[in-house]
Amino acid sequence: AVGIVLHAPFFVATERTRLWLPGPAFGCPVETLAAYRLSRLPHGIGTYLALTGASLSAPECMSLGLATHMTESHALPRMADALGEGFSSSANLPGAGLLGRISRRLSEACIEPPSLSAWGPEHALFYAPQIEEAFTKETLPEIVGALESGSSEWHVAALECMRTASPLALTVTFAQLKLARTATCWAEAARAEAESCVAAGATRDFAAGASLLQKTKAAARSEL
Repeated sequence: AVGIVLHAPFFVATERTRLWLPGPAFGCPVETLAAYRLSRLPHGIGTYLALTGASLSAPECMSLGLATHMTESHALPRMADALGEGFSSSANLPGAGLLGRISRRLSEACIEPPSLSAWGPEHALFYAPQIEEAFTKETLPEIVGALESGSSEWHVAALECMRTASPLALTVTFAQLKLARTATCWAEAARAEAESCVAAGATRDFAAGASLLQKTKAAARSEL
């Protein structure tokens, strides 16, 4: 669903939202059709998310311009009702007018969560300077080298995430992002991403990762 919401006119995030791209950890390149947007995030953040499986919270999604609205999750039913009211009268509105009406109704229905005065260690954006230093490099070996030269817990954790992921999936994901950065449109990047994911599906890394993912989900369900 990440690829859908990142290209939709509206993305409503809540306190339960986590934007997460774990593909390479399970032997698959990032397969959400999100490479176009990820490659355009500042400071190498998109590359960091895709290669390490780090996640973003709702406030971070808003800060990066990925989410358009933020609300508390208990307000979602009210928001759905507000969007449904009077839609028949909107049928003849031009596209821009309809989008404007939807945006206003979303804004009116949102219950803003408490604002953050600053990012904390639990947020990816707390490490924006370190991310920029390491993940704006032009090659994967340079990224790994930058992480190896750092001594903080963040450097160690990011490096461990990459070392435990599929090398093939990391390589393909990094190539996807570089290609998407120069793509003329989202469709061009999505087509290339889809083709590489289909090819990855025939690899041993993907088979092993899919098996691991299935076991992980089964274990999580057993704990409920």
